[in-house]
Amino acid sequence: MLGFRDVVEKNLRIYSGGELFFDKMDEDIKSNRRILQALFDLKEKIFPNHSVIMSGEVAERAKEFGFGVDVMVNGGLRKNEICCNSPPQSNGKFVFIDDSFFQGRTCEKVKQWLAHTGNLLEYCLVGYDGCREKLPYVISLYRYYDYYD
Repeated sequence: MLGFRDVVEKNLRIYSGGELFFDKMDEDIKSNRRILQALFDLKEKIFPNHSVIMSGEVAERAKEFGFGVDVMVNGGLRKNEICCNSPPQSNGKFVFIDDSFFQGRTCEKVKQWLAHTGNLLEYCLVGYDGCREKLPYVISLYRYYDYYD
């Protein structure tokens, strides 16, 4: 979809996996308006009544492209605590849109923070899913383990 397989194969030839590969995938996804459009289209189709939460550079790029991001939090959540200037009202249902998903640490941190504010994170929509286990709450445009072992 959207040339994802070509992007993955190109990046695998250059980096053969690992953190540099994942960083490059993130960069390629967040700079691609079509991929972000596909994620927001998917959100509207499946979860039209959910609010969107995003983090870091991908959130900034989505806003620059004109997509509706309801809550933006800082990036680097695998290593940093969440900082948000305007926390959401309570009792909301959210979808976390991100460039990629690997071990789920970022998504889990967002889920815990939203719960602390009285909200619910129901799904993560991502461009690239590199998690070995297929998780029921992660919906991706491209899942690595559907093609590679």
